[in-house]
Amino acid sequence: MRKALDQARSKNGDREYAVGCTLFESTDDIEPIRIGPVVTEARHQWLDRMVAEQKFGKVMAKRISRKWAGGKLAKRKNAVDQIREKDVLTIVGACPFVCSVKTTGLPPESGKQKAITASRMALAVVALAWDKPSSALDGFRLLIDQNLRQLRVLTFEPGKVTLAGSKLSHLPSGYTFKSGEWQVQAGRLAPLFAAAGEVLDFVTHATGRVSRPALNNVLMQAVLWFHEACREAIDAMAVVKFVAVLDGLACGNGEPEIRALLTARVGWGDDDNIYKSGELKMKHAVARLYGEGRSRTAHGTSERLSQDWSDMRGLAETLSRLALLGCLHWFKKNSSEDDPAQLRVR
Repeated sequence: MRKALDQARSKNGDREYAVGCTLFESTDDIEPIRIGPVVTEARHQWLDRMVAEQKFGKVMAKRISRKWAGGKLAKRKNAVDQIREKDVLTIVGACPFVCSVKTTGLPPESGKQKAITASRMALAVVALAWDKPSSALDGFRLLIDQNLRQLRVLTFEPGKVTLAGSKLSHLPSGYTFKSGEWQVQAGRLAPLFAAAGEVLDFVTHATGRVSRPALNNVLMQAVLWFHEACREAIDAMAVVKFVAVLDGLACGNGEPEIRALLTARVGWGDDDNIYKSGELKMKHAVARLYGEGRSRTAHGTSERLSQDWSDMRGLAETLSRLALLGCLHWFKKNSSEDDPAQLRVR
């Protein structure tokens, strides 16, 4: 049976999926970011690579570059070439970067869905470099995940004249780096990208039969939950998802094992303070997040769901980010290990 399945998969062959994305403000001096099967590169670099790999002809590439520069294009005689150019211009859009994912042995639609998932997870991994990844991710988006939004709501107060104002989300780009600054950052992040790359290879693998399936599975779900939590618009739901990251890394064993995880991978003892102000100990923070933040909300028994959850969301994001970073770095250092329980061992 396995031999027959492998033969069927071999007919699917290799594919590469690509979609435009936002990342940094400038594309200058930004080398391609490779995380496993996912490559995020400036669109001019991507276009040059497509020509080098003979996926586009030089004429097509020249016309696409001209259009990106604001020029006008004459209609092509070859209808297929005309359609292909239109596809590129639509799918990359005004995005300064392109996110590409290579797959092997996957059916077309399944490969496409896995490629999209891996792309989103790769952006979340890049965002881990910032203290507040959710803010970074607001400027890191695939084109298919919608463009700039402007939230405007009319507000009326008795005896006052109020203006609507506005709040932007789904920003068109992320951070701006000075020349050479990202290279330094990328060098520092290389071990993280290597660890996450193995996880994303697992995401796009045709069979899941890899060298460390148990740990890859745990880390895959953690990164996916982290991405979803950062994107979540409702604070209470974001807390549930951030705690799912912690609970997943603790193998679903609840509050005591989450504390053990934070001790092993972050270095916090139960009575250590989370903040410099000394107002919250680690054990109390975990109890609050796991009890009120996760369990009661998920089970529909919370008595404070209508309250302000922004502080709890910030706490959950901080703890899950540090735990995920710690686990990925441990995963990279312990290349022969495949027991998720070891993530909680100091």
